[in-house]
Amino acid sequence: ALLHGHYKKTYNGEILEEGHFYFGVKHGRWEIFDKDTNLVGKYYYNKGLYEDTQIKYHDKNNTKVSEVIQVHNG
Repeated sequence: ALLHGHYKKTYNGEILEEGHFYFGVKHGRWEIFDKDTNLVGKYYYNKGLYEDTQIKYHDKNNTKVSEVIQVHNG
């Protein structure tokens, strides 16, 4: 089954990871916590790709992908 909607991964009642899935891929803001509940990472996704991902196309209509460059933290 595809994950879709809010997701929370916990261990001993503490949140380790939290975010949303969009038909099986990460979407929106995701937060990662260590075992002491300290926020150690915050990432933004757009339907499975990092928010700043660059997509290059072969055609003018932007339907034929030629290259996907995932940009993460600059």
